Amino acid sequence: HAPLGMSHGAWIMNEDGAIAPYASFLALDVAPAAAMQNINNLTANYAAITGAYGFLDSVNTNNGDVAQAYLSMAQSNILISIANAVENGCIQNYFIGSAPLIVSKGSLDDNFSGIITDPTSAQLDTTALTADQKTVLRAIAQNTWSYFSSITNAGTNWLPPNRLSSGGTVS
Repeated sequence: HAPLGMSHGAWIMNEDGAIAPYASFLALDVAPAAAMQNINNLTANYAAITGAYGFLDSVNTNNGDVAQAYLSMAQSNILISIANAVENGCIQNYFIGSAPLIVSKGSLDDNFSGIITDPTSAQLDTTALTADQKTVLRAIAQNTWSYFSSITNAGTNWLPPNRLSSGGTVS
């Protein structure tokens, strides 16, 4: 049985077998060993899932078709997840002390008591990433960063397009 309900070595994101790699990166904080297994399986089983700017949007595990596009949202999630994982929670730690966040959490607790479960009480995989895994993730981050550094400039107000085809067409 694969960890975290995985099939084909990666999380199934919908019933037609399409998976989005960024989901595995988001899991680095709560299940690093399983997330790394997913990332490794994705690259081993679907070589076309990576390109010049890191991971493409998704792959259909039923037929191996890879969506030929990079999405800013996915690239952002990958980059931030890697930074947080390899730098010992730096992103989370930055926001932990934020007064508005503390107030918001209190409001959420009041308004959604009994509806939302506190994720800190969940059983988490606290397996630390190895130095080799961090090296792999840093290399992925460098490729992912090139998505932003190569397509943004003063003319784009430093904002990336929402979608960029693997051939370089903005849509």
